[in-house]
Amino acid sequence: MKWTNYLTMLIIFVSIYAFAGQKNDNKTKVKNESNSVCNNTSLAGLLPAVPVPRVLEKVLSLNKERIGNSGQIILVTNEYITQLNVKIQTFEKNNGKWVEKFAKTSGTIGFKGFAEYKQKREGDKKTPTGIFYLGPVYTYPNVKVETKMDHWVATKNDYWIDDVKSVQYNRWVTSEKDPKTDNVSCEPMLRKQDGKYKYGIAVQFNMDQVKGNGSVITVHVLEGPTGTVGCIAIPIESLIEIIGWLDPIQKPLIINGTQAELISKPVSVPGLDKNDIYIWKKEKYAPPSK
Repeated sequence: MKWTNYLTMLIIFVSIYAFAGQKNDNKTKVKNESNSVCNNTSLAGLLPAVPVPRVLEKVLSLNKERIGNSGQIILVTNEYITQLNVKIQTFEKNNGKWVEKFAKTSGTIGFKGFAEYKQKREGDKKTPTGIFYLGPVYTYPNVKVETKMDHWVATKNDYWIDDVKSVQYNRWVTSEKDPKTDNVSCEPMLRKQDGKYKYGIAVQFNMDQVKGNGSVITVHVLEGPTGTVGCIAIPIESLIEIIGWLDPIQKPLIINGTQAELISKPVSVPGLDKNDIYIWKKEKYAPPSK
């Protein structure tokens, strides 16, 4: 009798367990089907698109002529002008609407933050505020990179002139000797001491070479939490991702500035901007005349 009771209890327990398992399976099936419907709905474009941030929306409305028919934007912003830490976001135009491309990331700018619009000066350790075209992409030798942009390989003979006295101020030059031997200030683009320029994107800032308005502005590899002397530094993984995304047909732009400045006034002067007509090229270094 005792064993019969045990057997009966065991049968009841197994039946309850099987029923509970079937119920959970049904719940899982319903949940999965629900997720599948949501995913299919999203892919079908039936869910509303995530709105662009207010700061980008405002920039687009304040700078329509400058932004023109660009289809790619890198947005670099901070909360106050002397802050060296920045938020970096990427946007692309999809069926006439701006949507965020990659997950936002963080980086650094000049040690002294952003310069106010049109107030950037050579050596001020500030990053220029404004809207600028991008390119070319550059890397160290033997670095694998996938990009649609013009790609320059920085060698030991490549320098970027930042000397306001030089006729090649803010130009990338090639030279078998270091221009510094002629007392011409410059930035070596193949740096032996670090990998800062292992990957980079030239920012087309001050291409009309206004003396003292700033030079050698790029997007390069972030190698630590400290600021730059005026460039934008971002994590290498994000930089490689962005380089692979940029497309010259889309006329990619970078927009820099504090959120407060970007939403309050235009940060571009299309009629005075020569970035549209200057075509980057490596210039042969011209020593100063004696």
